[in-house]
Amino acid sequence: MAKQDEQERRHDFDVLEIYERDTGQRLGHLADLTEDTLTMARHEPLETGRVYALRIAWDLDDGWTENIEVNADALTCRSSIHPGMYDVEFRLQDPSAEARLQIERLIEASRS
Repeated sequence: MAKQDEQERRHDFDVLEIYERDTGQRLGHLADLTEDTLTMARHEPLETGRVYALRIAWDLDDGWTENIEVNADALTCRSSIHPGMYDVEFRLQDPSAEARLQIERLIEASRS
């Protein structure tokens, strides 16, 4: 059952884009999220062993977009089970109280 829950949650995140904050460059989309980590899916490998300033764009029901801004260590980049895709795992670096609250809301929304 946990595997099914993970797949359902992963599906809900497919529409959340992740950008590099400093350049605005789209890096990929959110594949999974916990309070301490995130996994991003993308078409190209990404350099690991460095910190990225990330912005997760979250479209709200009322037409507004909420941005979650975090710094995160890129830990691993592996070929995905989906051909031509890569999964990049990040560890969040001391997210602000506001970012933690936003992350909790996003995780909760993905479960409903």
